[in-house]
Amino acid sequence: MAPGSVSVTTLDPVAGSNSVDSGSQRVNTRPYSDTLYQYANCANERSVIYQLDRRYDNFEAIIGPSDDSQSGYTVFFTVTVDEREVLKEQVAVGQSRSIRADVSGGYRMTISVISDQLEGQCPSSLIAVWAEPRLTSG
Repeated sequence: MAPGSVSVTTLDPVAGSNSVDSGSQRVNTRPYSDTLYQYANCANERSVIYQLDRRYDNFEAIIGPSDDSQSGYTVFFTVTVDEREVLKEQVAVGQSRSIRADVSGGYRMTISVISDQLEGQCPSSLIAVWAEPRLTSG
């Protein structure tokens, strides 16, 4: 981990802790040991809030659905800082994407996931992964 950075998995959420877990996951065939993951469905957005106290400049992660997820669906990953959306990405099962969101000056950061519908159906098993999630400063 780079100097001036902290893994988000080491922080305690201020809200939404029941909607996030940490541990090993595979995304786009690559294993990651440092992850946050949330069960996504199209009926309810899953959110977790972290206290930043204006100490960080960027939030970085590799995002994508877990390889254990049901095929054919996508997940919307959203990062909000003090109720201002700073990033929204849609990633399909079998894909991943590196993200970097500007969180500078932010007091609280919310990370959220929700899945799409496929022919009007919600997925029965879709795990949204934030791999190597870190906050950086400096």
